[in-house]
Amino acid sequence: MKNARGISTDELTGEPLERGFAFHHANPKEIHTDPEDVLNPSKGRNLNQASHTEVHREKLFDEANFEAYKRKRTPT
Repeated sequence: MKNARGISTDELTGEPLERGFAFHHANPKEIHTDPEDVLNPSKGRNLNQASHTEVHREKLFDEANFEAYKRKRTPT
């Protein structure tokens, strides 16, 4: 599933993906209502371990919050 996204960079930082990168489900609540979403590569983000930890620490459990946080942490 991680490789099915065809993305080679961390989707939070833009840095190259490291070995052992994680697939973060963009909206974990959907997994409980539609278990097939667990296997859908369009329902998540590829993140390096540090970014994955940061996303959970910041409680970014839906697409809108993830995008807002990404804009806030990325200098323009």
